[in-house]
Amino acid sequence: MAEVRFPVEARIGTGDRERETALRLGAFELVASAPAELGGKGAGTSPEALVAAGALACWSLTFEAVLKRRDLPFASIEARADAVVSGVPGSDRYSAVRFSARVLSGEPERLADYEAAAKRALERSFIVHALTGGTIEFSVGSVTVA
Repeated sequence: MAEVRFPVEARIGTGDRERETALRLGAFELVASAPAELGGKGAGTSPEALVAAGALACWSLTFEAVLKRRDLPFASIEARADAVVSGVPGSDRYSAVRFSARVLSGEPERLADYEAAAKRALERSFIVHALTGGTIEFSVGSVTVA
């Protein structure tokens, strides 16, 4: 099977930009640093929020697909992820992410069907599965000094 790659670039600064990174995702750029609550600079977004955002984007798109497959009507979906880092300070670990959704223009009498679809989306979400199943191989490539 073919591979699809998603390159992301980072640049760490000095001076006013010390302890923050400028991330480039294609044409999109943003600033990230460790959150102040974890002893970081608190500039821009945080790596912890980016993990939650990626998982939420994947889960909500999967939820949309499941709703369509099950012929559950909706006009739009407002989704949210609440992420938790436990063991602060010292033993910090990403311990939980809870998704919630508000389905607009759905059928309230079919709430159980929408809840079942949300749970199915959690089971089928590619990013959620990769993060919880340990299926991602992390490694270090080349390091150069200029």
